[in-house]
Order: sequence, then C-alpha cells, then structure tokens
Amino acid sequence: MNRMNALIILGNDFKRRNLFDWLWAHISGALPPHRYRGTLELKPDSLIFYGLDTYAGTDAEFRIDRRTIRQVYHGYDDIYNLFQTRGIGLSWAPVRLTVEKDFPDSVEYVYIIAGYDQPLTSNAAFYSFLIEWLS
Repeated sequence: MNRMNALIILGNDFKRRNLFDWLWAHISGALPPHRYRGTLELKPDSLIFYGLDTYAGTDAEFRIDRRTIRQVYHGYDDIYNLFQTRGIGLSWAPVRLTVEKDFPDSVEYVYIIAGYDQPLTSNAAFYSFLIEWLS
C-alpha cells in the first residue's frame, strides 16, 4: 500500500456545500463528497496528496505529517454523516484524521475515501494500515 486513489474533504469544506452539492452526491454513479481528487502517497513520515482541488479547479498538493495526526477514526460522525452521501452508508464509510494544525489545541478534520475506484472502496484496509503505521 504505497499509493492509492483518494478523495479528500476537510471538515470546514462541509460549510461551503450547498443543496446542489448534496443532490449531486445522491445521484447514482456520483462520487462521495470531496474537495480533492487524486493520489495519496504513503511515505514513512507523511501522507502526500497529489491531485485536483475540485472547488478551485486547480492542481493541489499537500502533506500531512505523521507526527501531527492525533486520531484516526473509520466511520461517520456529526460532520460527515450518513445523509451526506447516497446509499445510507451501507457500502463504505470515510476515514477521518484529526490533525494538529498550527497549535497543539487547534485541530482539523481530514476525511479520506481511499481506493474509490473499487466498488466498495479500500477504507477498511486503509484504516488498519494507518493504525499500524501510527503505532
């Protein structure tokens, strides 16, 4: 598991979603809610994303340092909930990273759908990998 297709959305991005975004996520064949679409590369000390910022229509590249990840969670929560996507969450659920941002008490939520090109995603395997990688 070195590289994988990934969809990423930040917790704050949900505030910018509108009714059209919500409807689009419920159309058959539509991808799960995301802002970034591309490839996630797994390095010994970080996760590096290369792809497209679908909101801005520009290339995007960013890094999540391993040391800044405070928590990994697999499932829905109050922000990325069942109603954000079609299928009421029966076939997959996002992986959420709680990432330290600028200050130790300031965090950001990063939601990842890994391996979205597969019928059910590879989020369960990605979650297991992250738990081991961080231990």
